[in-house]
Amino acid sequence: MLGRSLRFWKLLMLVVCLAGVGVGSNAANAETFTLTTIDGETVVGDLVSLDRQSAVMTVDGEQRTFPRTDVVQLEQKADQSQVMAITGQMEVRLAGGSVLKVKSIQRTAASSKLVIGDQNVMEIPSAALSELLVNGLRGNEQERWDEIRKAAQTTDLLIVKKNENLDFVAGVIGNIDAAGVEFLLGERSAKVPWERIYGLMFLKNKPAGPPAGITLETADGQELKVENLTVQNGQLNAQFARDAEVSMAIGKVKRVDFSAGKIRSLSDLKPVVVNVKPFFNREWQPAFDRNTHGSPLFIGGKTYRKGLCLHSYTEITFRLAGEFNQFRCLAGLDQSINPKRGDVNLIIKGDGKTLYEGNFSATSTQSQYVTPLPIELNLAGVNDLTFIVDFGADQIDIGDNLNLVDARLIR
Repeated sequence: MLGRSLRFWKLLMLVVCLAGVGVGSNAANAETFTLTTIDGETVVGDLVSLDRQSAVMTVDGEQRTFPRTDVVQLEQKADQSQVMAITGQMEVRLAGGSVLKVKSIQRTAASSKLVIGDQNVMEIPSAALSELLVNGLRGNEQERWDEIRKAAQTTDLLIVKKNENLDFVAGVIGNIDAAGVEFLLGERSAKVPWERIYGLMFLKNKPAGPPAGITLETADGQELKVENLTVQNGQLNAQFARDAEVSMAIGKVKRVDFSAGKIRSLSDLKPVVVNVKPFFNREWQPAFDRNTHGSPLFIGGKTYRKGLCLHSYTEITFRLAGEFNQFRCLAGLDQSINPKRGDVNLIIKGDGKTLYEGNFSATSTQSQYVTPLPIELNLAGVNDLTFIVDFGADQIDIGDNLNLVDARLIR
């Protein structure tokens, strides 16, 4: 089993190395990164080196060293000439958590060949395949896909779409080629064409160890889960397992996320208490990673990928169990819903003790429309963190959509 794993990552190394050829012509800009620390500091400069101990950057002509444990993210503006057109491509998810956009797949019982980007071919053990999506997920399909995934699985699953709903057939996935998928149902085998397939879920092997803690996103749309990264002389080396690593030109890197184990997005937690009191007849439930109208979170003239939107009146509690030391976010009324209305009071409590209290109003010069308000709280020893969004001075709920963006819990 170990030998097969090592062969897999050595082949992965070869493919990613090939993918990086030709990027070096833009080397002057390729090493310019934005580095974010666990304390919220953001610096822009040239990434000189990276190892297990530290990240070294040249900032405004001077070298600065950042302890690796303090680095949350490295990001550089992707070279658009290198970005792969991923529309209409299959999405392959591997057992280790990596997500690859592929043009085609050929599979036998032993190995699978994935065609990536400009005809680069990656060959992996078929046992490394976890899931395959033919055309991606839309709307509430994600919820149903997750529901199928979490159910007890004793066979492979062929996912189909019936009457706008996802369903599955249990069986054994055989060979895969351009024409479709061989599928064994009981004692009967059939070749299912791609146009009848929504996705595939392969019977998962027991994980060999803890999940990799670093997420590497490349400019051509790939997402890899790795155990360690080093950067030297314009090359990035990513380590997956002992004696197995991949290398690529630094210009191929879009984003490196080191936050696993350090930071948890509040919107990724499931609340233990939600209490909503409607002003009229409609209950506006808390929205996660979107506003209450289903659009991106928008404050201070900028959209945010992560956060919560809370409408008045809402009380929501998260169980932290004393695992975190700090809470940080930017707060402000959502500009995209009703920029001329909105007046709320925000109260944040830790185990019943008030940690923060403030007002957000569209009519105030401190409306946070132009500059969102940063909130930073000490959570040492806090078990339950509660947010209360109440009606403000106008005592009505029109425009009362408060966004808490980049809401993070820090260990």
